[in-house]
Amino acid sequence: MDTNALLPAIDALKAQVAAKELEIAPLRQQLAAKDAEINPLREMANGLCELANVPPVFVIKSEKGAAADSAASLKFRPDQFFNKDLSESAVEYLGAKKAADTSGDPTPATTDEIYAALIAHGYTFTGTSEINNKSALKTALTRNTSQVAKIKDDLYGLRKWYGMRAKYKTSSSSSADDEGGQDANDAEKPSEAASAK
Repeated sequence: MDTNALLPAIDALKAQVAAKELEIAPLRQQLAAKDAEINPLREMANGLCELANVPPVFVIKSEKGAAADSAASLKFRPDQFFNKDLSESAVEYLGAKKAADTSGDPTPATTDEIYAALIAHGYTFTGTSEINNKSALKTALTRNTSQVAKIKDDLYGLRKWYGMRAKYKTSSSSSADDEGGQDANDAEKPSEAASAK
């Protein structure tokens, strides 16, 4: 198959995506303007909830946070995470989110936020339900201890943002895990095995 023959079709698709993004941009601006109008009412309702000692009913995004989120989402192609590893895709999303934020502060994300971004940009989960897919994402994030820092139960960032060195499994612990979950400390050391013979 001649790949050069596909290039014009790919360019046409890219042009269509760019045109759709231009159509969506004014709608995003209108939505942001409406949010700015409604936010004082949301804040008032949340204040009344606080007085009544009940949890707030609205989550209010700051304008800075909304700008950072939209900038990060605009940076991705619709197929950005297509056919990529789940953990790799999540790390890429977190890195792009940080790059889009101009404050220089870490920008951790929840499982829901990462899940929505991956789905919106081409990642295909294999689970049978959204709950299972989010569980798989959470597991992938938690297991990627070399790059991902678990801030709290459902908040993740990149280790490098916090000056944390990457954790790496030793070869004995990873092979022990493959052999039925034996802890690396319980595994027989090679020198002990040789002296026992």
